[in-house]
Amino acid sequence: ISACHDRWILHRDLKPDNMLYLANGTMKLADFGLARMYGTPKTRLSPQAITLWYKPPELLLGASEYSSAADMWSVGCIFAELLLRRPFLQGKNSDISQLDTIFTVFGTPNETNWPDHQALPLCTRGLEWDETTAIPFDEIFTAAPKDAISLLRSILVLDPNMRFSASQCLSHPYFINDPAPTPQEKLVLTA
Repeated sequence: ISACHDRWILHRDLKPDNMLYLANGTMKLADFGLARMYGTPKTRLSPQAITLWYKPPELLLGASEYSSAADMWSVGCIFAELLLRRPFLQGKNSDISQLDTIFTVFGTPNETNWPDHQALPLCTRGLEWDETTAIPFDEIFTAAPKDAISLLRSILVLDPNMRFSASQCLSHPYFINDPAPTPQEKLVLTA
């Protein structure tokens, strides 16, 4: 993901089905059919991208200008899925249902946690949610190490301007602290 973003490419459909594992344990990204070049700071793109369970709240609210932060939300959802061993945010077949699911976990957006959300198309049309507060991640990811929860908190942030970039994630203590990753030659691979 970092390599894509360093080259100004948004994947726009990151999900487990688009992650391929080779026999040697190497992971490859697949299905660049929705990928687009983007500019700085943001490029006008269709919000009709990204599979529902991995779609960030800004796209669900109709944003047409977005950045690599959209891909990073998807990365956070995939990481959460790996920790939970099931999809994390499972809305029921509509953008509104997915937003309800997200706001149930993260709390509703407000001027503190996402100052710019009111400018998004669905918010300007008067769509509102009952006020909710965030569920602490350590109550959801009870078996996850503290570093994993810290990394998730840095990626899965309502405000896209506050989400960690791919390069920031790679510098996070989660990837540095023990236990060290298993060397590739010692990976147990199944067909």
